[in-house]
This record gives sequence, C-alpha cells and structure tokens, in this order.
Amino acid sequence: MLRRRKKEVLKDLPSVTVQELWASPTPEELKAYTTFATQEWEQIERMVKKDGLEKSKIHIFALMTKLRQWCAHPKLITDVAEDGPKWLIFYDRLQEALSTGHKVVVFSQFIPMIKTMEEKLNEQDIPFVSLTGQTKNREDVIETFNSNDAIRVGLFSLKAGGVGINLTSADYVFLYDPWWNPAVEQQAIDRVHRMGQEQPVMVFKCLVASTIEERMVTYQNQKKDLINSLIEEQSIKNLNINEIKALIGI
Repeated sequence: MLRRRKKEVLKDLPSVTVQELWASPTPEELKAYTTFATQEWEQIERMVKKDGLEKSKIHIFALMTKLRQWCAHPKLITDVAEDGPKWLIFYDRLQEALSTGHKVVVFSQFIPMIKTMEEKLNEQDIPFVSLTGQTKNREDVIETFNSNDAIRVGLFSLKAGGVGINLTSADYVFLYDPWWNPAVEQQAIDRVHRMGQEQPVMVFKCLVASTIEERMVTYQNQKKDLINSLIEEQSIKNLNINEIKALIGI
C-alpha cells in the first residue's frame, strides 16, 4: 500500500489564497480599547510588584485573552457594546461571499463569539450549522453542512473544527481571530484545502489594527520559530516584562 502525504499531492489541489482582512477601529473605539487595557494593566503591575512576574503570568494571559475578545466583539467583555470594527467588516465580506454563491467556513477560538455569530445570523435569517466542543452530534453537523446546499455557513470553534473533519464543500474560510501558533491556523485551513476539494480556496484572516492582534501578527513574523516555546494556550512561558507590555500595547 502506498500513502501520499499532502505535500506530495499539493500540485493536484486547487489554489489557496490567504488574505489579511484588516478592520480599523474608530477613534472612540480605540480609546475605549486603550483605556480598558491600561486600567487592567495597572492592576497587574501591582501584582507583579507584590508576587513577581512568574506568579502573575496567569493574570497577564487572562488580560491578553480579554483584549483579543474585545477585538472579536466588544460584547464579549462588556454587556453594553455596539458591533465592533471586526464584526462589521467580516459581515460585509460574508454577505458578499454568500451573494456570489460561495460556501463559507468560519473559525473562532471563542465559544461566546460563536454564540454571538449564531444570534446575528438568526436575526438575518441566514441558515447555518455550528460545531463546538459542546456539540454531541458532530458527524451529523458535518454531513448536513457538506450535503445541504441551502446551508452555506458553518461556524466552527478552532479546537473542535480544526482537526479530523472534512469541509471540502466550502471554498471560503474566515479565520475570525488569530492564534499564537500559526500551525493551528493552518490545520483549520486544511479542513477545507485538502484532497477532495475541487474549487480554489479563499482564506481571510480577520484582524483589528492598532490592537494586540496587530502585534500578534508582527510577533509571529519576528519569532515564528520560537512561538511554541514562548506562548502556549493558557500560559506565557519565556516572555519578559517588556515583551509582554509591547504585545499589550502599554
């Protein structure tokens, strides 16, 4: 039995194009973001002075997560919030994709963001399926998405949908929020761009300028080979205080 790896059949696959989709916050939005980051950091600085950097890293990571959630949608960290800059540009591009007949997969790391998307799509009567780690009938959801032409949007949490499934019925991918490790993003793209895909694949990486997301992308590019040793899920390993402040933007 002969087994071919993806890189060996890559020439047989349709093309894949990755594009960064940047959203620019308004001055008011950026002020709200910066004020929140600064106030939260002041509390963490007191912890660092009292307990040291190492014991404070869990709180620093929590702040980074909150800032990334703000970028996804301000509603994720405050009860009263208008649609953020990312949602507006994402939804505009989503409507464009659907109006031209494309089938779309959306990946997000944040379950509350998936829930927010569900609410927004329901409000607009847009049929969809969603799959998270809480989904019990995974196979049924995937089969419905791939076989039902009336359902043109699939919402997937990055963990639950990033590995082990085939989504080749779609040809558009939205990576709604960036991840520290680009390899995780690539795994998500590979659910669509894989053997069985017959259409060129378009990938949009949704990002908010002047926020932690812009600094994440810069950091990935600068330290791509070291990213796993520096930052992992739920932990910050080898970052010094200046690198942390630079990522947060303080």
